[in-house]
Amino acid sequence: MEIKPYEPLLHREIHVHDVQKHFKQQLDLLESLTNYGTSLIAGTFHTSKKEMPEIIVLLVLLKQVVTMLDAIHALASNGCSEALLLQGRALFEASLYIDFILKDDCDNKAKHYYVANVRNELNWNKRTQHGETEHQRFHDSLGEYASVLDKAVEKLGTSAAARINEIENHLSNPPFNEINDALDQARGNRPYDVSWYSTFGVESVRQLANTLNRLHEYDIFYSQTSQVMHSSAYKNHISFQGGKISIEQIRGLKGLKTAIQFVASTTFHTYRAVLTHYRPAQLPEFKDKYIDFWQKPFLSIPDINYKNIESDVLL
Repeated sequence: MEIKPYEPLLHREIHVHDVQKHFKQQLDLLESLTNYGTSLIAGTFHTSKKEMPEIIVLLVLLKQVVTMLDAIHALASNGCSEALLLQGRALFEASLYIDFILKDDCDNKAKHYYVANVRNELNWNKRTQHGETEHQRFHDSLGEYASVLDKAVEKLGTSAAARINEIENHLSNPPFNEINDALDQARGNRPYDVSWYSTFGVESVRQLANTLNRLHEYDIFYSQTSQVMHSSAYKNHISFQGGKISIEQIRGLKGLKTAIQFVASTTFHTYRAVLTHYRPAQLPEFKDKYIDFWQKPFLSIPDINYKNIESDVLL
């Protein structure tokens, strides 16, 4: 049976029409930047040393930037202006990680990122093993849903045990053993691992942004997206008008200009950083591409204002 939406809250067709009408050039910009990013990943890695920094920076973090950019394009095309902020937040974090690794000590930082990810896989496997601290902690946190873990133990127990041995052997040998020990020490008595960058004296994403002289980006955009991420801002959903409650529509163009500005500028910064480190001779070509194809839609993003009308969703 087809269930139709309550159109005052969700009228998909109207918002798709509106975003195509007002933001067509900017949607093309996002698509073009995504396309360029795919070529940048492949081409840069092909001519690189193909060692740990290149694997992490290009195949993981730069791919994360392009993946989020592609998702932002898809969401923007459908008028999902608030939802795409979460992808913008993830894109910004990956951009910071790229800057942090490329700044100095690239190999060591890339290996820290790698080891932290392997440790995370190790912890998840340990959650399937009776007698492991991770198993008991996870089991207790599930409460009435702990039976889900019991089923996983039965299904994955043997293979997970073998994977645990494999990972622990891997982390006990150079060049990863010292990093693994450092992350153990940084974790201390915490019931969870610390961030991969903590052993470099950085305790938070905010501090990381500050270290990279990108605190203004953090304060203007990233901190605001935290409210969306953690559902801590009621004004994104409701307002009070004359004793009544007005509900914001689920989709819309409000805030899309700011989001595209931030996402595009962060992408420009990231692509330039990658080229500067790996392909500096290509920077003039990148500049020409910006001037010829990207500058106009980037600098002419429309500012859309909605007028309150009687047909607003009022309760």
